[in-house]
Amino acid sequence: MNRELANSYLNLLKNDYAGINLTRILDEEEFYQKQVRDSLTIADYEEFTTAIEFSEVIVDVGFGGGFPILPLASLYPDKKFIGLEARNKKVEVVSEIAEKLGITNVSFHHERIENVCLDVKTTVISKAVCRCDLMLSYLKNTKRVDLFMYKGPSFEKDEAPKIKKNKVKIWNSPEFSEMERKIIYVSCPARHIQKNNLVNISDFI
Repeated sequence: MNRELANSYLNLLKNDYAGINLTRILDEEEFYQKQVRDSLTIADYEEFTTAIEFSEVIVDVGFGGGFPILPLASLYPDKKFIGLEARNKKVEVVSEIAEKLGITNVSFHHERIENVCLDVKTTVISKAVCRCDLMLSYLKNTKRVDLFMYKGPSFEKDEAPKIKKNKVKIWNSPEFSEMERKIIYVSCPARHIQKNNLVNISDFI
């Protein structure tokens, strides 16, 4: 997502959707750095680019105001992105924003990740939604899933001990050292699950 598109994004948030709390960051430079560029830091890691290369879909869990899904979908226009969000109003608004920005490789759904079966090779991304151990407990996958989560400085103290049995990679982003930004990566192998009333992610593709 270039500066021009980021500014268009911000203008929509400040004008058309001013009454909706999608982000508190409304300064142009701060918005670009802390929302757009921060969302894109994940693309600096080979594990992420490899994961999405072999994934049928990238799923953003709890995308809120459209981060990180819209900056990443803009960066990878040939990949399919799906956003899952528990608040239907944000699904409606971010869908409109994506359309106005001309980002067409995305779709947004009022659904919780724990109600979804990841039945195709999937990369899951999530920013500031829940603890990593909770996310891992929510995932129901019959195909391999690569999970990437954006975390802050409290991760290693508050969350890392809860997932010590998993093979976890942790990166500290030097570009956002003042934010102590961390990217967490966990590879989740395919497993047998009881689908029951789960929705298949392939139904959204």
